[in-house]
Amino acid sequence: MALITDLITKKQRNTIDHSRVACFCDTSSTNALAQCQAYYAAYPDLNPDLIFQYDLSTAGAKTRETAWELWGKDWHDLIVSNNIEGICCNPEFDIDSPLWPGYSALNVLGDILSLRRSMLVINPPTPDVFKSTSPRVLPTPYSNSQYPYQFLGWYSFGGIRQDGPFPPPNPFVPESIVSAEGDNAYDYTITGVVPENKKWDYSGGMLSGEWDFSRDYLGQKVIYIPTWRIGWKSGSLNPSEITTAEITAMVERSIATAGSIKSHIDKPIVTSSRQRVSNRYFIGQAMFTDTIFKDLGFTNVKWGYSKDQAGVSILNSYNAKLNTNNYDPDETSNTNVQFTLDNIAGTVGNQYRDLGPNYSVEDHYKWHAHNTNTFPMPVFTYVGGCLVNMSVNTNGSWCDGGADAVFDIQNGAVLFEMTSHFLQYAGWAIKNGASAVHGSYVEPFAPQVNSGGNFASNLLKGNQVATSAVFGMSSSPKNIEVWGDGLAAPYYNESEEESNMNNVKFELVAIKGSADLSGGFPAITVAGTNHAVNDIITFVSASLTSPASGIKIKVTSVDGSGGITAYAWISGGVGWSNNEVANQSSTSGTGISAKLTLGGSVISATPLSFGFFSDSITTQIAIDPDTVNAKLYNNAGVEFAFSQFNPDIPDLHGLLSNPVSNQFGRPAGIVLWVEGDLDSYPYGDNVVVYINGVAYPFLESYIADGSAVWSNATASAVDGFSRLEWNISGATNPAPVCLEGDKIGMSLAVPERQSSKSVISRSVISHNTES
Repeated sequence: MALITDLITKKQRNTIDHSRVACFCDTSSTNALAQCQAYYAAYPDLNPDLIFQYDLSTAGAKTRETAWELWGKDWHDLIVSNNIEGICCNPEFDIDSPLWPGYSALNVLGDILSLRRSMLVINPPTPDVFKSTSPRVLPTPYSNSQYPYQFLGWYSFGGIRQDGPFPPPNPFVPESIVSAEGDNAYDYTITGVVPENKKWDYSGGMLSGEWDFSRDYLGQKVIYIPTWRIGWKSGSLNPSEITTAEITAMVERSIATAGSIKSHIDKPIVTSSRQRVSNRYFIGQAMFTDTIFKDLGFTNVKWGYSKDQAGVSILNSYNAKLNTNNYDPDETSNTNVQFTLDNIAGTVGNQYRDLGPNYSVEDHYKWHAHNTNTFPMPVFTYVGGCLVNMSVNTNGSWCDGGADAVFDIQNGAVLFEMTSHFLQYAGWAIKNGASAVHGSYVEPFAPQVNSGGNFASNLLKGNQVATSAVFGMSSSPKNIEVWGDGLAAPYYNESEEESNMNNVKFELVAIKGSADLSGGFPAITVAGTNHAVNDIITFVSASLTSPASGIKIKVTSVDGSGGITAYAWISGGVGWSNNEVANQSSTSGTGISAKLTLGGSVISATPLSFGFFSDSITTQIAIDPDTVNAKLYNNAGVEFAFSQFNPDIPDLHGLLSNPVSNQFGRPAGIVLWVEGDLDSYPYGDNVVVYINGVAYPFLESYIADGSAVWSNATASAVDGFSRLEWNISGATNPAPVCLEGDKIGMSLAVPERQSSKSVISRSVISHNTES
């Protein structure tokens, strides 16, 4: 099977910055302002100054010829001047755009930037009037003038390629699962995984890369701005108008359930396949979504299908191409089939539900549970096609967990129905506990919604619902929307955890710490020629068998031939032995042929530690008069630059293990050296040390109970660095032991530099021991 787990990787991602969310509040709706203010108050890092208030009942406000001057220009200027990244609207905002009937009014708000440019590039331009023809709801990049126009297919922005027929004849392309091209055949954002001209055929639009949000509208490509409707719009099939208390509760659910794949691994996932007209991709998308969750290890994943429109034969065709029988439609032999929909009546109970009364024509809406499954099915994430066209008698009982329900909505749930009219009744899911729903209010253009795999994979990467809904969509939004809380991100931590410090991943192997106890640095045995003061010279072992390397010096004096007569110590590298000769390997200048020879006491003492130091700390120790005998040779030249993520967190310059007390009087334990003369330990209860992949959390209470000692630079005798020593011997909570050759690493949870970008208050920076 494809290694889906290699695709859903943890890394820093561009999520919607909460401080850059604008809201269009149509004050012709009596409760609109209070509803918008309640949403902004529930997220304290949203900026209420970005609630744009306008009464759309004003004469001319819904007429193309006058709307731009009345409100369009001001709305556009608000978006540009604040570099807006997300747009919401009040719950009762229009569904259908009065300016361009057939288009979602919310989608039009999200495309205001490209609408503005289209006004200026048509012939003749209409700078004060919205374009009279249908809006071009498509992203466009800038070229060389203030408002250029360059048409580009929507799919190009999401990484979707149109190399093959559109739509592809077999959207699930199950052959790619066992493709010889590589385990990651789904991931066509990785160069070389599949042939360039076959990416569309292999991927079938199932997955795509994320967009990079524009930060400067006048300097970068412009994309459609993700949008959502706060709560739901009331209607004959939806609940009555949402209250401010319900809006607050909805956001609280989003915040409370923001987690990770690991934290939600046991949450209930439901997917459903249903053939719709000739659009077979609705069946394939649900199958693919089911595959993603199962491959990631989710323990409660249920898939089912509708037998409508030759659903059985289509599944037989798909299943024959797979190397498993996961999608064999025979529920008696395939335990993966958890439910089916057909026209065969049963006895209402926990294995049968009849939703037929919700439909104008009863056709394949009788739900049967199979293989120990029962109704109602709990659901935390749903992607499917079997909740289509409930056009009459809908009272929300289908999702309230009651006696005639198929779903029991879990707090913070997210639902995406890929077929028709879902939003006409989807408000009930939010009222019953969901955070967000995604779908169409009318009969959608299929390429807008045939993106279940995209939606699920991007949600699992930690993206917000509003962005997951548009990433990888193969057609521009026209009449589909996100309702509820578009900032909800149930797997948010996947966009933050194990972030690469300075975009570098570390796998640290603990190396031997050595010390020159003679009080002297390596001797200059060959001065070389053509060196100059301030040159930085690096040395490696002269031995063909020794791996020693990394000594660096700074030239401070030269003779008449440019031979080195004196130097300052920078770093000691790794692997050096007694009396070893070090040859010059590189220089910042033009000098050549220098050699150093180490003293005879380099490894005569008990090793200082196993682990690493940074260049900065070894340089400081070398010049510090209180540590003249401790010339360190085991720095790996790396540091954990936590300040890059939060300037208030000091950088880590040493992560060490003393398995036994050493000759420098330091006790057995784990040692952390951090930058600065600090009076208090800066990392709180958020450090986890890893030895060979096993996690050992460090709690600040260990300092209070004597298991660890925190010393600032004065006490630790190294200027500019403070030290934590977590003891092994005599400790209530002892440190782990790390020996030479073991893998050593750490993770640190810190407050975000920009907490406004998150629905939670913490992110996790990890440097563990995994490759």
